[in-house]
This record gives sequence, structure tokens and C-alpha cells, in this order.
Amino acid sequence: SHASSTPASHLSVKGAPLEQAAFILNHPTIYLGTLVESASRSGGRWFAGFVGVLGHANIMLPLPLYALLPLCLLTACLLDAPELEAFGASRRVFTCGVVLIGLILVPTIGYLVWNTVGRERISGIQGRYFLPVVPTLLLAVPSVGRWAPQLVRHGAPAVAVGVVASATLGLAVALYCVVRGFYDCAS
Repeated sequence: SHASSTPASHLSVKGAPLEQAAFILNHPTIYLGTLVESASRSGGRWFAGFVGVLGHANIMLPLPLYALLPLCLLTACLLDAPELEAFGASRRVFTCGVVLIGLILVPTIGYLVWNTVGRERISGIQGRYFLPVVPTLLLAVPSVGRWAPQLVRHGAPAVAVGVVASATLGLAVALYCVVRGFYDCAS
């Protein structure tokens, strides 16, 4: 059949998705507890993987970069967000709701596919799985220029240079970590 010849037919599904979905629907509060517990225990690892765990998922960046790189992205968005009058507060709130649903669906999909029915923790989730959700969240970020025009007019160029310099430094350190992780002669 066509399905057996497609690359997706070779994927391994450890769980029982239909039974797991039935479990979630029949025990929503238990699943909510599982979701909260898993996020509280693994959230830091998910965030680190979102920012970057390199190599074969074995090369961590220096801890400050896990704060610096997202801060650079957020600052760049605040300085350069488009002035969309049609994208008012209610649409921004709606966008945040869509992002929240996306953030819940990522581990839920993993729970359905990679975990045994009713498992108490969600495993198999990597931070990079959350990457498709972020661009939508950035739509909800208002431009600084709208409420702080003086900052944009006078301070934005200096802040922009700082953001670019910080991001460049962060990427250089990430490259160094990868090269050192794979080619360290001292090992």
C-alpha cells in the first residue's frame, strides 16, 4: 500500500494514541496534573532545548546565554514591531490564547504518541518542538515606539547595536561550544 512505502511508516510509536486520547478525555483533571507536573519538572530542560542544546543534544551553552538570546529576540521585537492598528488589545489577547493552546498541545501530542497510557509524566519532549509557536507569540508584542517614542527616536540605535552585539557574541560562544564539544584536543 501507499502508506507502507512512505517514510512516515517507519516511525516508531511507543504509545497507544487512541487509548491515550480516551484516557485524557475520561480523566481530564489527572491529565492536567500530569501536564503541570511534567512542565514543572522538565520546563527548564524544555526551555534550554528551545534556546539551544547542541551537538547530539549533549552540548549545553553557558547558562547566561539561555537568558541573553531570548532577551535579544524580545528586545528586537519591541523595537521593531510593526504598527498594526488593526492588531489591537483584543487580538493580542486572542493571539496569546492561541499560543497557550499551542504550548499545551506540544506535550499533549508527545503524551499521545510516545508515552504509555496513563503515564504520570510526559517524556520525549524536546524544547525545539515549541519553536513553531514562538512567531505567533511575537505578534502579540507591541512596539515600544507606540508608547515610548522618545526611546525609539533617541535610544533605539544604541539598544539595537547592543542587541546585535549580544546576539553575535552569543552565537560565537555557541559555535565555540560546538567546536570544543566535537574537536576538543584536551579530551
